Amino acid sequence: MAKSATIALTNIWKDRYILQRTTKQLLQVLVFSIATYGAEFWILRKGDKRKIAALELWCHHWLFRVSWVNKRTSKWVLEKIGPCRRLLDNNNDNKCRFLGHVAKTYDLKKDVLFGTTHGKSGRGRPKTRMLDNMKDIVDIRMTELLRMAQNRS
Repeated sequence: MAKSATIALTNIWKDRYILQRTTKQLLQVLVFSIATYGAEFWILRKGDKRKIAALELWCHHWLFRVSWVNKRTSKWVLEKIGPCRRLLDNNNDNKCRFLGHVAKTYDLKKDVLFGTTHGKSGRGRPKTRMLDNMKDIVDIRMTELLRMAQNRS
């Protein structure tokens, strides 16, 4: 959906009178907001992270009108972008904020998020949970992270 939004905005990207800084901000607002809608609830695996990074690079290639014929590397495109927030970093920050918000409450959302439901677990390999993603993002033990979130209020 984000790729189609990028292609639909071709007139904006090709306009020579719009500054490059403005087009980067438009890309952030108009395309990346579509790509990451509701992303704080996503459980990202390695393949998903690669796809998000590929989408981000594809959009910037499209923005700078870099064809594969030009033989420009992704490193060149990232240098041309300059220092900016990456899509995955932004997603991780939103996830941490959401986890802190839910950790302060005492209701069903917290039980579902932390996987503390009662009963037997199903057969086979356990599914990746939200907390498994959070362990990859933050290097703190989950009990310490939850204590920090509850003490923040």
